[in-house]
Amino acid sequence: MPSGAAFNSGNVTQNLASVRIFAGSSFGITSLLLFSRIFVPYGRLLTKAAELNIITCFFFFTSAAALAGVYLIRFYRNLQQKHKLVRSFTFLYAWLFIVGCMAVSFVPQQNPKNNMTMYLLGALSVAVAWSLSLRETLLLMLLVSTTFTAGIYFSALDNEQLLLNSIGSAFILTCFFVLSRMIYSYRLNHFLQLQNIEAQKKEIQQISKAKSEILGVVAHDLRSPLANIEMLVSQVKKKKLSAQQEAYYLELVLSSCQRSRTLINDLVELARLEQEADFPLKKTDLNLFLKEVQAEWQRQLKGNRKLEMSLATGALYVNLNKGKFQRVMDNLLSNAIKFTPENGQIHISVTQPDENVLLRISDNGIGVPQKLQPHLFKPFSKAGRSGLNGEASTGLGLSISRKLVEQHNGTIDIESEENRGTTFLITLPALKEA
Repeated sequence: MPSGAAFNSGNVTQNLASVRIFAGSSFGITSLLLFSRIFVPYGRLLTKAAELNIITCFFFFTSAAALAGVYLIRFYRNLQQKHKLVRSFTFLYAWLFIVGCMAVSFVPQQNPKNNMTMYLLGALSVAVAWSLSLRETLLLMLLVSTTFTAGIYFSALDNEQLLLNSIGSAFILTCFFVLSRMIYSYRLNHFLQLQNIEAQKKEIQQISKAKSEILGVVAHDLRSPLANIEMLVSQVKKKKLSAQQEAYYLELVLSSCQRSRTLINDLVELARLEQEADFPLKKTDLNLFLKEVQAEWQRQLKGNRKLEMSLATGALYVNLNKGKFQRVMDNLLSNAIKFTPENGQIHISVTQPDENVLLRISDNGIGVPQKLQPHLFKPFSKAGRSGLNGEASTGLGLSISRKLVEQHNGTIDIESEENRGTTFLITLPALKEA
């Protein structure tokens, strides 16, 4: 639920609770007053007993109706209509409560200059207890002001009293408006803070869960090569081996050590990227940079696979950290090599379709299954796979590549189809030549 809708829903619930409290209190007090008439002769003690009785009955019946409404609303099933009904219902009771407070002194005294205290208390009570939107606040002020004006119109006051009491009413309504908006603003800020705390709590829980999963994977991935090393060393110690067998075992030990080192280096790199806000970028001709990458990898491929390249016409400048972006290209190209059979093709192309540069690294290998693609850039995700020749994967290379590309203010995405190949697409902001 969006924050605004959740806050409004909370306001409706709070206003309904306010109606229940105020109506319950009023009902209890007026019930006692009406019951006490059996024992107390108000008619002889008070000159305006009949008028006070009218006000007591007004509070009694409005409170009883409000309590009945609060009870019946619980059985309303249509949530959207229920929300609107409750808003109207609580708004109506707020108006009736202020009018009742206004009438406490106004009806028996027939002089509004004596009713300002109860009028003020009623208005400020509603401002504090109700959470009203700006529209509801203004509408309530209009209704209360109209009611007050009608009351003093029929009280036969002179012009001076009309003016003074109108000014007093305007002052009370101004105080009501200011207090109501302050309370509303406070509750809104408090609600947003709670929402923010809840969001941060969920984020911390997700991070904690992710770290636990990563630690489990790391422990497993480090335990395996260490167990292999332990087993191989034990075999070497127990058995008399020929020089050829001993060299074979030592090669296996070396391979396990290299695998562990690669995993540790990737973990250190990922942790450093999480902490590193940014790194220096330098204006670089992407065409020249990619030619250097191609030359380096051609020497490593030794003709087993073709690495082709299509460059943009003329210089194409971007902001690069050459060392960091070299790591991106190495990760993507080594990934392409692992999943492309011998004599397969790997292709690098660069274009500038708009204000961004588009870099594509494609291969015609085995591709990535559709179900794995959403997890491909997550560390230690289930998308990690061994290469065609059994090459191990730490599950961190593509996650590191994504972070490095994002720190270049770029994006990285994948297009792939099983048995048809894979294309990684990198966008980088282009720079002008000048």
